[in-house]
Amino acid sequence: MIDARTLLLAEQAHRTEGNHVTADLLREAAGTITSLRTALKLARAQIAIERDDLIECHGIGGVIPANDVLGLAGVADLNTVLAQIDEALK
Repeated sequence: MIDARTLLLAEQAHRTEGNHVTADLLREAAGTITSLRTALKLARAQIAIERDDLIECHGIGGVIPANDVLGLAGVADLNTVLAQIDEALK
């Protein structure tokens, strides 16, 4: 996966060669990647809080009972989302 830093290095190279349009596009893409990563980090933090609140609400001593199907399903769903975000942030 290409990160923002790699795009900025490519932008510098293209600008040095006089390819200003390509350099501008690379800089814009780097900015977009940075903004999206920041948004994912903020969303991840909020989802983790929601997961912890769900466990606190449905759990007993931090553990959701096996018969609480909705609580377990909710935590499983949030765990899936958190795993997807973690994968995207690698």
